Amino acid sequence: MNIDELARDVVDCFVRADFSGPPLPPYFARWAEREHARAIEAYGPGADEPPGDVPEFTSFTEQRRWNLGDLDAYLYRIEPTSSAVLLVVRDEKLAYVALAGQWFMMPLDAHEREVPPNDLAMMCIWHRLEGELDMMPGGIVAVRGEPVHVGFQLEPSRYAALDRAERSSFHNACVPIARDAAVLSCGWSGPLVITLQGPDPRERVTNGNDPPPQFIARFDVP
Repeated sequence: MNIDELARDVVDCFVRADFSGPPLPPYFARWAEREHARAIEAYGPGADEPPGDVPEFTSFTEQRRWNLGDLDAYLYRIEPTSSAVLLVVRDEKLAYVALAGQWFMMPLDAHEREVPPNDLAMMCIWHRLEGELDMMPGGIVAVRGEPVHVGFQLEPSRYAALDRAERSSFHNACVPIARDAAVLSCGWSGPLVITLQGPDPRERVTNGNDPPPQFIARFDVP
């Protein structure tokens, strides 16, 4: 796989706002639909109009790569705009992607990290988690030698409506995303503790008196 060409193809998809197929992962189109709907809700119908000032990207420079088990991650700098694209490849296919405009203008240094930058890695996980399971990330806590704690957010009523078999299937669907989240954030994925919780009210503009997210369920994965 030519990663330089992949970076260019991925950025071209974003420029054209075409998320319907390869090289983007299958779940990406669903995430893009939801993100588009949020933009319409927040900013009105004009949010669906393509921007008219997109520059022609002429420089794609690999800044760093990481080998993380069966995942290979590549961080590219795109000019003009000093933007970043993180490509995560598994079995010669793009498994995750994150694009952040003007990312390299921030005082961050990815060159000394043993894992990809956390904001880009979590963006990758968010895309798949919402695109496949209609959930949001809820945080990761890792201590070497201990299980990695991975949190996901969903509406409590949705989980309550599942019967025993449906809950088991739902838990199984969470595991591969949680493992990848641990690998991208920590560099390893041993035993996991996956916690499901309600949406965090502190992520909204509130009066500051909201309770913490509602605990829904927790399950351990060897």
